[in-house]
Amino acid sequence: MFNSKKKKFEKAANRFLTGSGLLKAAVDGDQDTLKAMVTGHGADKNGLWYALQTFFMVANRHPEIIEGLRTAQMDMPDKAQTAFRTGIEASLTADPNRFQGGTVLGQGLLIISLSVLISENDVALMDAMTTLGENA
Repeated sequence: MFNSKKKKFEKAANRFLTGSGLLKAAVDGDQDTLKAMVTGHGADKNGLWYALQTFFMVANRHPEIIEGLRTAQMDMPDKAQTAFRTGIEASLTADPNRFQGGTVLGQGLLIISLSVLISENDVALMDAMTTLGENA
């Protein structure tokens, strides 16, 4: 029984720490940490997926984040277009199932872009931190 509770705690902590770590790196302008996290160094798939789901919900509540994604999408390479197109759709609908992923490069650029856009908006940043804590 103790191991079960310990695993639940570790999973929740991992989710919260991954999302908050991405946002902290974005606030600090630490591109190296952001790149490391989205490439699996310092974050795992479960934590990144949870952060991405949270960021979609936050973007849905803050339309300026979605507009920022649309602007960023114009400068992204072709390999990132699927991730951005479906990420914007997932943000508009607050439905992470709409996200189709695309390439690993596209996924990483989308997560970094969302992290930066949210970190630049004080209200969205507060919303994201609250949502990460409540739902982890």
